Amino acid sequence: MKATKSASRYAKALLELAIEQNKTQEVSQDMRRFSDAFRETREFQLFLDSPVIQADKKNAILNEVFPGFDMLTKSFIELLVRKGRENALSQIADSFDAQLKSHQGIIPVSIVSAQNSDEARKKTILSKLEQSLDGKLEL
Repeated sequence: MKATKSASRYAKALLELAIEQNKTQEVSQDMRRFSDAFRETREFQLFLDSPVIQADKKNAILNEVFPGFDMLTKSFIELLVRKGRENALSQIADSFDAQLKSHQGIIPVSIVSAQNSDEARKKTILSKLEQSLDGKLEL
């Protein structure tokens, strides 16, 4: 799913804060957990999209569902919920992951083949790609 401009901007702001506070790993794990929960549970999606549930109730539930989140992540999510932007959280999490990888010089790649490729062939392809690209490849 492609991130909207606003989701990309929110993700960039979160990334800048995480870098500034040296919490990129923690926030990245939190965003991944949030994104996984969003994709796996239709009820969670409906909960976030519901205009009937008030912001303070949503924040209380999110704090209970994700008790191990870093304080920066919690504050960020609480702010978005208060501003009524919780429906963009999944896109923000995806955009955060992409921007973090770009910041770290990681290039995601996919190998599509008509036949099953063995590990030796994958390594050969990856080594040739690494020679032509500047960055670490993530298969």
